[in-house]
Amino acid sequence: MAIIENVPTRLGLKVLFVQLLMGLMPVFGLFFLTAIVGIFIIRYDALAAYLNLSVDLYKIGLTILSALFLIGLAGVFLFALIVIVYRVLSYYYYFYTVAEFSFQVNSGIFDRQDISISYRQIRNVDISQPFLFTVLGVALVDIFSLSNASDAVNPSKGIDMIIMLDRDTAEELQTFLIKKSNVGEVIEFPGGARATISRTEKF
Repeated sequence: MAIIENVPTRLGLKVLFVQLLMGLMPVFGLFFLTAIVGIFIIRYDALAAYLNLSVDLYKIGLTILSALFLIGLAGVFLFALIVIVYRVLSYYYYFYTVAEFSFQVNSGIFDRQDISISYRQIRNVDISQPFLFTVLGVALVDIFSLSNASDAVNPSKGIDMIIMLDRDTAEELQTFLIKKSNVGEVIEFPGGARATISRTEKF
């Protein structure tokens, strides 16, 4: 996907899928616990016989397990629905724009946030890709900028912006921003590894 200037752009469906997957991780855990309760219900007769439970205790235990199972099941569906709706809406209202003089991000469902970083303020652009992101084909673009003059001594300080994109688009954006900010250039090594070489490092 080529970088298109001055056009608000969404993150891409691959990013939406990854965000949904990450958001649903707790749901998977709750579903696992609910499934365990369901197994206990299925094997409850054998368990009650082994423990030699009285009729009253048998009924109480079965009632508690059934209630936990229903609560867990309802929680799984409700939590999953909330996560899916929130993630889809967040994706729908999230745009990034490669403008003429700055990189802009607009986000937020109810509380809109508009963040803009001038190309002149950018001091470094990195790409990070944890193992899971590598498998799923996405990456994080870390944009570092100076928040004030004192940060010029330490370029790693300052406002930073993190945006998730598919790997190819992330690399294109990194190259574009490095070129626009005139802080260096991106060198690609055999195997796909990339490094940013600053102007001071080159000379």
